Amino acid sequence: MMTCRNESNNVPMEFDQLVDELEASFAQQNFDWKQNINLLTIQTIEGHFVDLLAPIIGLDFVAGLDQQNADWLCYSNACIANLKPRTNPDRELPLLRHQEIRIAQFMSTLELPMRVTVKYLNQSEAAFNIFGVDSQYLIADDKQLIPLQSIYQFRMLGTNSWQ
Repeated sequence: MMTCRNESNNVPMEFDQLVDELEASFAQQNFDWKQNINLLTIQTIEGHFVDLLAPIIGLDFVAGLDQQNADWLCYSNACIANLKPRTNPDRELPLLRHQEIRIAQFMSTLELPMRVTVKYLNQSEAAFNIFGVDSQYLIADDKQLIPLQSIYQFRMLGTNSWQ
């Protein structure tokens, strides 16, 4: 077993004890990545980058105000390669909110009816009005039921506010 000398009292210190002390030291330096974050940069699994202001992280989605187009965007976690927490200098923007809700619950909190564009998992796109949401489906124009699991991105049109 490898030993080291403790410089303060010149006593041999076992390597395992040194590792334990280092681990305890690292555990105390807990990094809170959510602190003062009001912007998330999302990289999709296709390699696209999007900046979301006033972000919300749910159980199966990430949403926020699109910095370029001022529409709310919502991404399924299944299509996100990574997130990069950042800070926008605008102090009026809400900080990151972590909510214990699923995408269906989030969608049902929005003012309906709402015009959306969606990107499906097969890369096709569509636009329609949402009139209702249940746990599995969007209820759209002409009483269509659209499975939430088939959609990886929502763009909520005309919602250029974070409130």
